[in-house]
Amino acid sequence: MKDQQRLSYITNSFVKREEFPTLRGIISKWEGDTLKLSFFFDGEISKNMKEDASVLATEILAQFPEGFLEEKYIRLDTPQSLPNSNFLSYIRK
Repeated sequence: MKDQQRLSYITNSFVKREEFPTLRGIISKWEGDTLKLSFFFDGEISKNMKEDASVLATEILAQFPEGFLEEKYIRLDTPQSLPNSNFLSYIRK
């Protein structure tokens, strides 16, 4: 089983290094050997935003010895609430 606390810390610290003005939140969790990342955006999700998020996902996964990656890109406009999840690793302030 992968370390969920470490994953949350890495996800949060990596996303803060980048500029994602429309990124509202990220859910990151391990399911077996698969890292599942769900990116929640405000407004339309452009191809460039997906590419930037995918690079971020790859950088996060690279911090672990092995694993598979599953990414989701979800439009969730304000004022809709982010999902209530114990795996919410990043929330835009």
